Amino acid sequence: MTKSVADASQELPTGLFDVSELPEDFSVSGTKPTEGWIKLEKGKVIDYSLKFGDFVVTYDESINSPITTKNGNIETSPSNWFTYSEPDENGYVSITGFNTDEYDGSITDIIIPIEDTEGNIVTEIGQRAFLNNNIITSVIMLDNVKKINDIAFLNTSSLSSVKIGSNVSIIGFSSFNMSGLTELSIPNSVTTIDGSAFMGVHINELTIPNSVETIQGGAFANISSLEKVLIGTGLTNFSVSIFSGSSNIKSLTIALNEIPAGAFAGSRNLNNITLTNDVKVIGAAAFKNTTIKDIVIPSSIIEIGSTAFQIDTLTKIINKTDKAFDWNGIITGTSGESFKTGTVTVGDRTVQIVSE
Repeated sequence: MTKSVADASQELPTGLFDVSELPEDFSVSGTKPTEGWIKLEKGKVIDYSLKFGDFVVTYDESINSPITTKNGNIETSPSNWFTYSEPDENGYVSITGFNTDEYDGSITDIIIPIEDTEGNIVTEIGQRAFLNNNIITSVIMLDNVKKINDIAFLNTSSLSSVKIGSNVSIIGFSSFNMSGLTELSIPNSVTTIDGSAFMGVHINELTIPNSVETIQGGAFANISSLEKVLIGTGLTNFSVSIFSGSSNIKSLTIALNEIPAGAFAGSRNLNNITLTNDVKVIGAAAFKNTTIKDIVIPSSIIEIGSTAFQIDTLTKIINKTDKAFDWNGIITGTSGESFKTGTVTVGDRTVQIVSE
């Protein structure tokens, strides 16, 4: 009987072990590693690098999946597993799906090849390429991939991890909608995320890098597991509905230059926001009907819209600017005189505006 990497954890304690310390019958797919190591923590495999002749299998934590290299180069999935578009004038092609005559579904971790079977460079994941595919569990894209087209991975319920290539600039409409993703890392190359791109996935945290300029409606909608979001500085085209239905967001860090009107209104679980010094404008009703108790207004803020902080739970605002604002309008919607620090009374509740 052969042992898998996971099986070894049942026989070894916590620690880092050389292959020479592994059980005699330990192997991977029937092959015993010649060199390498495995790291265990409380009986769980958390890292490994194992050599089999010219091949090295290394665990990639970012996608919770192994990556195979040969003589230092990543070993991609065979080119003949896939079908391709006709090459364009530059000799570039898109993957259009699986070649079922060559791919039998037994391997579920996919590494997108660099070239097709004719030597043309693969630069895109085509429309519908993996639509409704419930076999693949992880996908790795290398630097050759520059675009993920519309509904490329729509309804791939078994797909739990994806490593988006560092040259991808566009993530298309509904490209990962209703996939099984539990983690997501968006590279700094991405500039556009189209509508519904990640609707209904299962991530807990999200970082939108500074490179992203445009996010269309519903891009991160209906993600009930999403609790923590960081939005970078680059976003200039922002739909107010990008988080529609993702009602469990609790913590939000924003480096956005301008927060649009109504951007997070009604996010009832949102109780912790951090505004960086990149933020200059907070739009009307931006945080209306959230559950924030206190908030720091950074010195960079020059404008705050009406009802931006019309919040039943709000008790304190720290105004680090040197400016006076219409706090009554900001908190209640009824305009009054502008002031830097003071109080606003809302029924039997008093909101304090202080400088520190």
